[in-house]
Amino acid sequence: MFSNIKPRIFVLGGYGRLGQRLYDFFHDTCYDISILSVDALDAFISNELPFCDCQTIVFINCVGDYRTPNSYYASNFYLPVHVFSLLNTVSSRHNLFFYHISSVGSLSPYSTFNLNPLRFNHLSRSQIFNLYELSKRCSDTALRFMHSLSPSVSVTVIQPSVLIFDPLHKSKLFFFVKLLFLLFPFSLKNLVSPPITYVCSIPEYIFNDIARISSFSTERGFFYEVALFSRFSIASFPFLQLLDSFKPRLSAKFCVRLQSFIKRLPSNNPVSRFLVFVFVL
Repeated sequence: MFSNIKPRIFVLGGYGRLGQRLYDFFHDTCYDISILSVDALDAFISNELPFCDCQTIVFINCVGDYRTPNSYYASNFYLPVHVFSLLNTVSSRHNLFFYHISSVGSLSPYSTFNLNPLRFNHLSRSQIFNLYELSKRCSDTALRFMHSLSPSVSVTVIQPSVLIFDPLHKSKLFFFVKLLFLLFPFSLKNLVSPPITYVCSIPEYIFNDIARISSFSTERGFFYEVALFSRFSIASFPFLQLLDSFKPRLSAKFCVRLQSFIKRLPSNNPVSRFLVFVFVL
């Protein structure tokens, strides 16, 4: 029975930082996991996957590019859609589960000012994306649409926030957050709690989800979008927490006005985005 058999796992982008963490996690938990190169993808799914002796197969796509705009289309949009299309061609032979690592940027947080599921339709005019976020939104939307037409492959789109690979105190982003706590003359304890994603939480989520699926062998053909993050706490930095406790608190009215002012700043300016990330999201 499916619930007694561990699925076979394949990771795309397994040599990147996130992919390597995923591989190590599942390898250490005694899963049968392999790294699949993008170059070998088509031949493997078409010629080898149909003859795989494991009934349940999990694909995890960690391929993504946020540094090279010329690669956004191929890495962030085309590849996940292509993988889903290929898996559909062999879905009658296996229980297939596809996990795609996207981004909370796909939710247009710098125009909605929240991380709720994006309610988007062809009449919407208010969403604001940069090119990276747009490539992620396009792939998430395309996967949802394609799945609605052919729901034989189960899809989970994971949308992490800023990934924290190292201890938080080594993060470049949080160097500026710490600087803000040091220099700001008022207490920020109840005002600043930006969303972050510790990289370990992604394999942990997938691990728990696979265990859940394994206990309900009939569950198949679903589509989920999951915004995966936790909140930064000043308690992570005891010295800053102590310093902050001596500062005067801002009134609730002033905090609302500050957030309203930040929301009116140009949305694609890096400084504006940092302020939205820190004070609003």
